[in-house]
Amino acid sequence: MTPWPHQPLCVEQVQAAIAQGHKRLCVTSPTGGGKTWIMCRLIDQWLEEGLRVALYTNRRLLTEQLSLVLDKHGIDHGVRAAGHDADDGSEFQHVQLCSIQTEQSRVYRSKRWTLHEADRVIVDEAHCHTAPTARRILDEHREAGAAVVGFTATPIGLGQMYDRLLVAGTPSELRACGALVRAEHYGPDEPDLRALKALREGEDLSERQQRKVMPVAPLWGRVWEWFERLNPEHRPTILF
Repeated sequence: MTPWPHQPLCVEQVQAAIAQGHKRLCVTSPTGGGKTWIMCRLIDQWLEEGLRVALYTNRRLLTEQLSLVLDKHGIDHGVRAAGHDADDGSEFQHVQLCSIQTEQSRVYRSKRWTLHEADRVIVDEAHCHTAPTARRILDEHREAGAAVVGFTATPIGLGQMYDRLLVAGTPSELRACGALVRAEHYGPDEPDLRALKALREGEDLSERQQRKVMPVAPLWGRVWEWFERLNPEHRPTILF
């Protein structure tokens, strides 16, 4: 599959930033921007350089999904997560897919393990890895000399975790290359706030105020009426 232009560009930018001495990088790309392809391509290049890689996630489902992606990409790897105690030598692979929770349990609590001696660390869904446990793990990797690269679609609040932000495609760039499709968006009816007195601009409604102006019907905004009006053929639709 031919990559979108922003993907190989991001790989080049990450490699250049690390070469310049940056050790705490955050890559952001909108959902659907192909962050996993970027991660795999970086791993390929790092393996070619003889480097060891740790890829962190924090949910069992994501661990399983990422393992399948690495397999499909042809990246041999071990899995450091509950239920993956392998005796096939995979623990010696240069690439290790690591569960934050398992590392916390086996490295710091039971002290059965030490962290994978990674030269490069990738953090998937970096916005989920800001708790003290994750910080301790990532700090230990950095103190050992590793460069840490976090990937997320929502980089807000990560300033204390990463020093440099790299943008891998904006929504308009992703639409231009076909990674995202243009969406027609329709919002619901607006509640009538005239019944509320002394409501200041920008102030959140209390629960009592919400009950006063919002109906208790299970569907709000005349959803079916507008669905019929906008989509009489009943084509596939997402209601959020």
